[in-house]
Amino acid sequence: MSCLVRPHLACALPALLVAVPGQAWAKSDTHYWASSSISVKLNDKIVLTNDSSVRSSDAKGLYQAINHFMIGYKANKHITLTLGYTSDFQHSHGTFVTTENRFRQQIASDQLVMIGKAKLSGKLRLEERWRDGFAGTGWRLVPSTRLAIPLSKKLTLNLSEDVFFDLNTTGFQKTSGLDRTRTAVSLGMPLVKHVSLELGYMHQHGFVRAAEDTDDHVMTAKVIAAF
Repeated sequence: MSCLVRPHLACALPALLVAVPGQAWAKSDTHYWASSSISVKLNDKIVLTNDSSVRSSDAKGLYQAINHFMIGYKANKHITLTLGYTSDFQHSHGTFVTTENRFRQQIASDQLVMIGKAKLSGKLRLEERWRDGFAGTGWRLVPSTRLAIPLSKKLTLNLSEDVFFDLNTTGFQKTSGLDRTRTAVSLGMPLVKHVSLELGYMHQHGFVRAAEDTDDHVMTAKVIAAF
């Protein structure tokens, strides 16, 4: 799907990394995201998942430490319904600033369609957001797609696209409408039984009203454990 939405980013990553001029990179921010995901099946229907992420950037230093806890119910072979709670501890150069709490509802399909050996999956997430020190509840909708392409028995190329829509305005969610897109490419590989690693790059484009849009370049590393 990323190839269809943003072929210049997701399908031509090597050319992008080489071709972006130094001046353009200097005007953007480079981020580093380290994350982990642990999933445990309680039975054939119920799965518990905990995702954690630490995020830093050249311009902001350590700016986020996030934890998502989710309970998923497998409605059928490919559809999972999920409820979850997120704690987002926000920092500036490592100094704590505030906490954002989120309640999320999600429907996900681990196989929308097969394209040869490649598998297209997708999810639709609704979030209610509260931030300490700010009034109001921010509502956000996030549709996502992911194309997993097996390269060998141990390597998988992943292309993904996340689109963030703010559905209202609050003291911290200043505008409604299209907020940002995240276009990512990663390589997945097994480490040991039940544990895998994904290393990748993500381009995050922010839509700014009455000003120049933002572009962030994110280096990602994720350890995934499923039991």
